[in-house]
Amino acid sequence: MKICPYCATELTEEIYRDTVCPNCKKPLHTCICCLFYDVNAHWHCREDVDELVKYVDEENFCEQFKLTNKSLTQDKNKKDIKAFESLFG
Repeated sequence: MKICPYCATELTEEIYRDTVCPNCKKPLHTCICCLFYDVNAHWHCREDVDELVKYVDEENFCEQFKLTNKSLTQDKNKKDIKAFESLFG
C-alpha cells in the first residue's frame, strides 16, 4: 500500500514526475518522499546519483525514485520532541 508521506492519504495511482497527493496537493516525486533519501548519505541519496538535487521538496526526474512508506510528519514530530526534551528534560 502506498501512502502520502505528508498526510498519510492512501494512494492508488502510479507516481509520476507531476503526481501530487489528492488530499494535501503536495508533489510526491521528490527526493524527500523517496525511500533512498538520507541526509547522511552522499548528496543525500543512498543510490548512486550523478549530482546533488538542490531542492529536495520539488518534483524531479530521478529514475531511482521509489516512494517511501513512512510518514514525514511523524519523523519531524519525533525530532522536535527529542529536541524539546533535551532542553527541558
